[in-house]
Amino acid sequence: MRKFLFPAVIIVLLTVVYCNNKSENTPVIQENEITSTIKAPLEAHQINLTDYTINTLKDTLIKYNSATQIRIPEAAFLDADGNVITSEVKLRFRSFSNPVEIFLSGLPMEYTTSGEDKVFESAGMLEIQAQADGKEVFTNPNSKIEVDFLSLDTSNEFNVYTLDTISGQWQEQGKDLVTVENIIEEIQDLPKIPTPPKVAGLNAFSIEDATNEVSHISIYKNVLFEPLDGERCGFTSTSIDVEDLNDGTYKVNFKIDFVGTKKQSCICYLAFKKGEQYNDAFKLYQKKYAKELKLQTQKRVALERKWSTYSFDLKNYREHILRQNIDNLDTQEKITRTLSVNNFGFINIDRPVDYPKGGSFIANYVDTQNNPLKLTNIVLVEKERNVLFRYKNQINYNPEKANILWGITSRGALAYFNEAQFKGLSKTAKKQTLTMNIISPDKLSYDSITSIFTID
Repeated sequence: MRKFLFPAVIIVLLTVVYCNNKSENTPVIQENEITSTIKAPLEAHQINLTDYTINTLKDTLIKYNSATQIRIPEAAFLDADGNVITSEVKLRFRSFSNPVEIFLSGLPMEYTTSGEDKVFESAGMLEIQAQADGKEVFTNPNSKIEVDFLSLDTSNEFNVYTLDTISGQWQEQGKDLVTVENIIEEIQDLPKIPTPPKVAGLNAFSIEDATNEVSHISIYKNVLFEPLDGERCGFTSTSIDVEDLNDGTYKVNFKIDFVGTKKQSCICYLAFKKGEQYNDAFKLYQKKYAKELKLQTQKRVALERKWSTYSFDLKNYREHILRQNIDNLDTQEKITRTLSVNNFGFINIDRPVDYPKGGSFIANYVDTQNNPLKLTNIVLVEKERNVLFRYKNQINYNPEKANILWGITSRGALAYFNEAQFKGLSKTAKKQTLTMNIISPDKLSYDSITSIFTID
């Protein structure tokens, strides 16, 4: 069963398309042209835009990585005159799923609301572009592209924003759709089939009419009843009746009028003596419910495959977003956030959050040889959150969180201060010297930067 927390969107039949020039989990890093308002801190290390060729005459599904997929319906693109494009479209896409990718993008993440300076915490961010025959194309409002993000949060505090690359400001566009799927509920929703015949156990009993006057129980003359709870049931009574519950079980009622009136009942399966009687009953059951049994088996296999795939994707996602403290996440629940693409460009699912509180100091930066460092593009990250706090020398942080700080040296190296070092800081000192670890320019890569999240 799916629970929709916001208005539903149309799900279309899709054709799967996989890109063969992109790895599943690790983004390709390469130099890429950016707009003037977006200042990438490391020009040579930007997240690659992946190219796709789209057949506009059919629905298309692109699995970008384990956490992100793009659903493109037929007739999703318009030309400058508003006409539906029927020729091939070149689509370019990249997502920014974790603090490192957001940092490398150079995208502004600051936001002012009600006169307060906030920072965006992201639940999914992307860039999507498209061209046809070298010309710009536009989205079709009547056939919208949708992007699904795997999520860890069902919160309705997130909004959808698009970036004005001229002003560098994010503009609110509305809400995304949150879908929650639960494996237990989906199993319960499988087609219901009566329980197969059971071999009679020690507590199985038969019923008969000793008076030969009660005709309605005569159909059960050669049938045994097996109590559902495994407890012994059944005794000589003045009245016995059987109620078919239409789910493979039967309610047998016993009434005694010897002293006052007493009634006892039990829920039972039909049961048969082991051997020919049981074999005949089971063959009859299989014949009667052949179609239902086949359908249930197919749906159960598909359901198990779906949730096995989800468990794999979730593992990759958890590693990719660099979050360490989510080991107790309920893997029986799948959360998906879906946004509709109204315009091409940069799109973000965000909520504005406050800057950290609890600790504050002016930082002086040195390397491990105590040489002074001048840093730019200084950011602080809390490992449990997908948000960057940009600073200069005045650092505000929450001492109770797992903090990491990094910046770029004048020589283009990455200097970082890890979680363990943060825990050793004074909570009261107004000025502090941070001894930075250095990743030299020739050692810089996506993997080398993300590795600092695993250093305690």
